Amino acid sequence: MDGNRPQKEHTAGSQGFGQVELSELHKRYTAGERDFRQVDLFGQTLAWVDLSGADLSEANLSEANLCAAALKGTVLNGANLKRTLLRAANLSGTDLSETNLSGADLSRADLIDTNLRGANLSGANFSSANLKRVDLSEANLSGANLSGLDLRSANLSGANLIGANLDEVNLCGANLQRANLSGLDLNHHDLSGADLSGANLSETKLSKATLYGTNLNRTNLSEANLNEAKLAGATLRQSDLSEADLSKANLKWANLSQANAEATNLSEADLRKAMLDEANLKGAKVTNANFNKVDLAETVMPDTTLDNPSDRSC
Repeated sequence: MDGNRPQKEHTAGSQGFGQVELSELHKRYTAGERDFRQVDLFGQTLAWVDLSGADLSEANLSEANLCAAALKGTVLNGANLKRTLLRAANLSGTDLSETNLSGADLSRADLIDTNLRGANLSGANFSSANLKRVDLSEANLSGANLSGLDLRSANLSGANLIGANLDEVNLCGANLQRANLSGLDLNHHDLSGADLSGANLSETKLSKATLYGTNLNRTNLSEANLNEAKLAGATLRQSDLSEADLSKANLKWANLSQANAEATNLSEADLRKAMLDEANLKGAKVTNANFNKVDLAETVMPDTTLDNPSDRSC
């Protein structure tokens, strides 16, 4: 046993398990035993093993090889799966809440209906994994590889996605409330119908992104690049758009009530029929912006003249 590895105190429920050999574990599992709480399987080769339905909560599986393992319905909450190989493993319906999966390889894994709430997934590899109906709320996904995944309607509320690879990820309808996506490259991404209320998107790249009907209420979009973004029908109430680039953006029917758009670039933006009640556009660039049929009576406008002054009260 590695003397540098911290050992856990065993409870009565763990039946005194320390580090065990695979043969012993398999024997106990085959005999019908399912309680393996706090078991120590550090670095063990468990590829193709079937532990479906077992209780491995708070177990040490760090650096273990669980490639193609059958872990459906297994309880793993609080377990240590740091740098564990879980390629093509079946983890559907598994409880991985609060689990340490940092640096784990979950490529091609089946994670349907899996609970990853509050899990540490920093640097984890999810390439080609199935995350249908997965719960990633409050999870740490910083630096994780999520490229190409279908995360439609996924729960990512409160998740930390700083530095994550989201290339070609489908986030339509996803719950991203209070999520941290600051500085990410989401150019050309489709976030239609997603809930990003209260999220941090400061300095995020959203050029030519599709955000039709997206909820961006109270969202931090300061210094974000939304050049040519499609925001028709989006709600941006009380959002922070200060110093953001919304040039040539489509904001038709968008709700920008009480939004802070101070020093924002709205050049050539389409704001027809948008709501700007009590919005702050002080210092904003509005060259050739279209404010047709917008009520600007309660809007703080920049100290410049609109190209079409009559639009101010149309």
